[in-house]
Amino acid sequence: MQEEKVNEDNIEENGAPGEKSRAFKAIEERLEKRRRRASVGRLIFYIILLVLVVILMLWFRSRSGGM
Repeated sequence: MQEEKVNEDNIEENGAPGEKSRAFKAIEERLEKRRRRASVGRLIFYIILLVLVVILMLWFRSRSGGM
């Protein structure tokens, strides 16, 4: 009888198999937002870097044309 009660408690605590807890879902959402923010930040960084490289190329071209 004691074993049956322990098994019922375990089933209630674990929930249905494959079901995620609210805390786990919240952590997943937070990590997804962080990944998205990081990828947007990386994209902005590369765009700024590309613009700077183009400006440097134009500046070097204008400097070498005067020689």
